[in-house]
Amino acid sequence: RRRQIQANSPSRENVPMSSPNRSSPNRSSTNRPSTNRSATAPPSTDRTIDVVPVFDILDGLVVRGMGGDRSTYKPVSIGDSSSPRAIAEHLYNAVKSPTCYVADLDALSGRPLQVDLIEIIAELPWELWLDAGVGCLAQHQQHVDVVGRFVSRWIVALESLESTSAVRQLGETLGS
Repeated sequence: RRRQIQANSPSRENVPMSSPNRSSPNRSSTNRPSTNRSATAPPSTDRTIDVVPVFDILDGLVVRGMGGDRSTYKPVSIGDSSSPRAIAEHLYNAVKSPTCYVADLDALSGRPLQVDLIEIIAELPWELWLDAGVGCLAQHQQHVDVVGRFVSRWIVALESLESTSAVRQLGETLGS
């Protein structure tokens, strides 16, 4: 079940390279070939996007923050409830997404995984993608032992990696 949203904006491929939406002030667009395909294909207006609910979990709650300053994150509530179960059910029922993304901010900060919240969110019929601060293969295996039965896909962020060699080790073990 995939919720589809139609986008009626022109394709990004049809934006000229000199457009302020395509070029960076630090890059010269004159040395790159143009990707303007308007001469060969009309812009597509039949686009679909997937809406993936994202849960930031911290200290037993679903939280919302701005700008990455975790000290300012506030609990999310639906109506009068800040229950993670109620929030997860509300988002699932609103979007019917086949996937959700969970960022365990406690684990990302080196604290224990929030197993109970991950399990609550995973009870719904979607695939759970988890960012839990995997920094190396051994840490990934520890997380798998604890919550692996709930996780469909592991998110490995560069900010969490212990070293660049960890990318190769994780890639070889986990695949694409």
